[in-house]
Amino acid sequence: MTSSQPQPSDSGAQDGGFEPVSRRGFLHVLALLTTLGGFLGSLLVACLRALLPSTGSPSSSGSTSYLKVTQLDKLPADGIPRSFQIIADHWDAWNRHANQPIGMIWLCHRPDGEILAWSRTCPHAGCLIQLARSQDHFQCPCHNSRFEIDGSRSHENSPSPRDMDRLEVEIRYQDQIWVNFIRFKSGISEQESMLRS
Repeated sequence: MTSSQPQPSDSGAQDGGFEPVSRRGFLHVLALLTTLGGFLGSLLVACLRALLPSTGSPSSSGSTSYLKVTQLDKLPADGIPRSFQIIADHWDAWNRHANQPIGMIWLCHRPDGEILAWSRTCPHAGCLIQLARSQDHFQCPCHNSRFEIDGSRSHENSPSPRDMDRLEVEIRYQDQIWVNFIRFKSGISEQESMLRS
């Protein structure tokens, strides 16, 4: 009587049970690991951006970074304020959006050479401040706040709780106007950056 005994197979079970991996299988595993690594790396970068203080480009919430606004020869020294957009890279949780408009300012080049800058955002409720047609004062179209040409409130009973928000200006490389662009909280009497908690 013959008993049937299991026959060894060529499947590789006799050398530890490991089968050789095909090239296609290896590429699938490599693609999976690369995708997983990229996802985890992006997640780590997003977490670090949220936890660490901002040292790079400004975000939509504000900034304490000097940004180039214009060339000196594009701002006539006639004392008339002119509006400029602030363009910078904007970061959200995952992506960098290059050269995006993030705010607006007024720049004034006085005949004595001084350059002044103010945020165009009204300190009352955040509307955009306009220059009057007479060009001798600013006004807010939302609640009739009025500001002198130097940015101060025209009267104490103004809806705006403070003067226009003044911004620091630097001339760099002899002909470039850079502004320390900051967003300030509206509706309060003191200038307070939106970046503060």
